[in-house]
Amino acid sequence: MTPLGQLIEDFDYHLWQNNVAENRRRISRSGLEIMKLLLKAGASIDRCRGDLSAEAAMQEFLSHRPHYANDEFFARCRELVAGVRKHGSYKAYVREPHRQFLRLRSLLVRGRAKTDSQRLERLARLPNGACWHVLSYLWEAA
Repeated sequence: MTPLGQLIEDFDYHLWQNNVAENRRRISRSGLEIMKLLLKAGASIDRCRGDLSAEAAMQEFLSHRPHYANDEFFARCRELVAGVRKHGSYKAYVREPHRQFLRLRSLLVRGRAKTDSQRLERLARLPNGACWHVLSYLWEAA
C-alpha cells in the first residue's frame, strides 16, 4: 500500500466522541492538504492500494462510509484525483487555468474573441513581457 492509499483508507481514522462532526471536518480538511502534498511530490494514483487506483479506493471508502459523500473536503479530494488523472500530473493539473488564460489571451490579441471583463481585457492587452511578469507571480504559487 502506498502512502496515498493509506491516506484514503484512513481518511477518518481518529474520530473523537466529543463533537464528531467538527472533528470529521478537521480531519477531512487535513486529508485534503496531505493529498495535495503527496500528489505534488509525485505520488502515483495508480495501484495505490493493491491493484486499486485512487479513484477506486475512494469509491470503496465511500461504500463503507456514505456520510462522506457530502463532505466538501472529500469531494475536493476526488476532484483533485480526477484532475490529476485527466491532465497526467499534479503540475499539469494546477497549470491548466494558466494555459486556458494564455489561450484566451492569444484569441483576444488576434481579435478572434471578445470579453466583457475590463480587467481581463487590460491584462490580455499588456505587452508580452509585462503580461508574463504579472503571470509569473501566479505561477509561483502553482
